[in-house]
Amino acid sequence: MEIKLTSDWIFLHNSEIHCNEDAECYVTIYEEFEYYLVELALNTMNVKFECQELFAYTDIKYEKPFYRFLIFDIEEIKDSCPQLYYEFQNELQREAERLLKFINKF
Repeated sequence: MEIKLTSDWIFLHNSEIHCNEDAECYVTIYEEFEYYLVELALNTMNVKFECQELFAYTDIKYEKPFYRFLIFDIEEIKDSCPQLYYEFQNELQREAERLLKFINKF
């Protein structure tokens, strides 16, 4: 039996999607197995990315890493991962609105 997983499912399953004020878009995952799936999907799609291994400040023994994948150009995923692209666009819009509200306070 063959099981096929879509890239969108891999990226959106048990992960956090966020973008910062510099319009950098990230996928954050917390399980090591999912790390391999995300890395495989990005490499298969030939997307430029960077991965950071991070630890919670409460993890003083550095036992439970989590991973943040920075996708350099989200336009590269527009056709192959339309749901992830849509989520990034929504997050970019929310971040722009947050910045605008902050600026308008002054």
